[in-house]
Amino acid sequence: MPASFHRQDGPGGFVPLAEFPLHLGSDLSATVYDDAPGVAPHHATLRLESEGYTLTAEAGCTFVVGGSEATHTTLAMGDAVHLTPHASPWLFRSRSLEVPSLPAQAPHRVHGITLDGARCAFRYLPPLRGADGERRYLKILAAIGGAPHPALAQIVDGGLTHVDGRRRRWLATRWIDGKSARDLLMDRQVPVERVLAILVSLADALVHLHARGVIHRDLAPGNVIVTPGGGAVLIDYGQAVLSATELPESAGVVGTPGFVAPEEVVYGPAAVTSAVDVYGLAAVGYTLLTGAPPSCGDDVLDALASASIAPPHPSAYGIEVPAPLEELLLAALGPDPAERPDARTLAAVLADVAGAPKELA
Repeated sequence: MPASFHRQDGPGGFVPLAEFPLHLGSDLSATVYDDAPGVAPHHATLRLESEGYTLTAEAGCTFVVGGSEATHTTLAMGDAVHLTPHASPWLFRSRSLEVPSLPAQAPHRVHGITLDGARCAFRYLPPLRGADGERRYLKILAAIGGAPHPALAQIVDGGLTHVDGRRRRWLATRWIDGKSARDLLMDRQVPVERVLAILVSLADALVHLHARGVIHRDLAPGNVIVTPGGGAVLIDYGQAVLSATELPESAGVVGTPGFVAPEEVVYGPAAVTSAVDVYGLAAVGYTLLTGAPPSCGDDVLDALASASIAPPHPSAYGIEVPAPLEELLLAALGPDPAERPDARTLAAVLADVAGAPKELA
């Protein structure tokens, strides 16, 4: 990764510059996104040319570098780019933090690494085979990091490095204060109102991810941090994939048993679509409401095998759940991915249920 863009204020942002041209000001996949008022989509384009990284404004647009407006320039490391005079500054730089000297089998999230005075979580991700897998990983970093979302752990840096003689992927995200949904389950039965707030946050995050061509692929309670305000943040992009690419065969089922969609259990990577995230989200909601995942068993194999069996209605556990919420979760847990609602429908229905307090009485 020769260079990257880092947003210096607002919600933050990170984009590894591995694919060119790169569009600034757009909310398309693998592009920098700026939500400042008046920043038009496709405001400028960055290209790698013989003279270096050149930034060119599109018709009728200018950008600001070094305090001066321009329509074309060659960027140097350390330059701050504003798409309009009042837009957020994006810093053009080679690295935002040093890759820590940690063993390849470091804990899931290493706490305490700082970036610009803020805590972040660092981890190494499972290795990928071949250059194609590595390129896909950088595209995923750009797609997620280029347009931050409040319900997604913000990427602050990432890339590829050598650890213990092997080429490894690594990732640093802002540290999220709160407890995991898995820990929440251990405390007590989670009230319906709190489950709804969590699901609304996560569904909105899925809409954002899917619009940018990313499938999380491991939506489970251990990857959901419930914040003090009652919402939730989705973490861990180690299994994320691009929806527009063919996935390589894996040695086994990817994901957390009990939360893996049935089509992936039966057909493997060839069956992975955004519908597996919808299933995972519904499985998280079902588990928070009932205390048990929709597919479970005495061991991992039993849990995976039961994924294709319709789970009991939450009411079977003696839990009062608004009818629209129960119907939505059961539809999203259906065995046929083509019949599940998409993330946008899921988000809309959840928002409607959450906004109807009379149904929660």
